[in-house]
Amino acid sequence: MKPTEEQIRLALNYLLNENHLVIDIGTERARIASTYSGYIASFGGSVVQSGLLGTALMYCNNGDPNNTDRVKANRAKLAKSLHHLLTGNDDVPLFEYLKSNWNYNDPLQNQAITNKVMQLAVALKLAIRSYKLDDTSSEND
Repeated sequence: MKPTEEQIRLALNYLLNENHLVIDIGTERARIASTYSGYIASFGGSVVQSGLLGTALMYCNNGDPNNTDRVKANRAKLAKSLHHLLTGNDDVPLFEYLKSNWNYNDPLQNQAITNKVMQLAVALKLAIRSYKLDDTSSEND
């Protein structure tokens, strides 16, 4: 899925402003944990294999209440970022938003939603590539 220029601009602006992914935001040392590059890359493959709802459910799962599972916590941050790009806010988890807007009787509408989310994921991947990747940071808290 090729994102539009507007979607890429939206993703870049999101990373430039307050978000969950950039470390030392607004400084010359701004960087992103390299794990997010892998998570966003595997997002598309997961959508192809499991569908959008299954992938969103997996990415929105925060792990245990104490967030000791960093992989699940970091994937949830990525899902939160995608939801923000999709709707302009992140007040509900991506999965809940998709579930409430999913129409099981209209596969064309569902495909349009899937295409838009995939385009935004590619736009976010491109925006992440504009930052230095930090191999020493396993999470961004």
